[in-house]
Amino acid sequence: MFLTAEGGSLWDYAYFLRALAGAQFTVVSGYPGPVDAILAVERGEADGICGLENRTIRSLRPQWFEPGQKLANFLLQTAMEPHPDLVKRGIPEMWPMIPADHRKVVDLIVAQQAFQRPFIAPPGTAPAQLKVLLEAFMATWKDPEALEDANRMKIDVNPKSGEEVAALAKGIYGAPKDLVDRMSKAIRP
Repeated sequence: MFLTAEGGSLWDYAYFLRALAGAQFTVVSGYPGPVDAILAVERGEADGICGLENRTIRSLRPQWFEPGQKLANFLLQTAMEPHPDLVKRGIPEMWPMIPADHRKVVDLIVAQQAFQRPFIAPPGTAPAQLKVLLEAFMATWKDPEALEDANRMKIDVNPKSGEEVAALAKGIYGAPKDLVDRMSKAIRP
């Protein structure tokens, strides 16, 4: 039994893994968010959680990542790109388990990861100002103090440039209707 909260990645990922990758588990909804879902697993109310990001787990339950821990088993990475630490731990990626004819649907679902904590300028921002903001944002994540703060908070730093995110958004919003319909069916059974 895997926990989920309707309307977010915990819901979307659990259902797409069932619909598109053949996962065999029962999905239980009603937990409002990650903290509640983690507590439910710790209390033995459920066996697992789908779609909870590495950085969220690290922030909420850092002890789950300690060497030799027996508190949690990580079964699968459901990410756009593999996380280096999870690869080192031998946690497999989902992509080899996704049939080729479902790959574009899954790409569309997991693309939401690029928008986790967006920084957005208003429409009509002057190009010169936008350039300064974009450069400052990316420079922040090379600053040793900012990286140390992120490390202290157990937050992964893997920023995407404005251009990368804009291209991804364009691809999402430009997805063909049949692909969007397939995605909707997979995550909203």
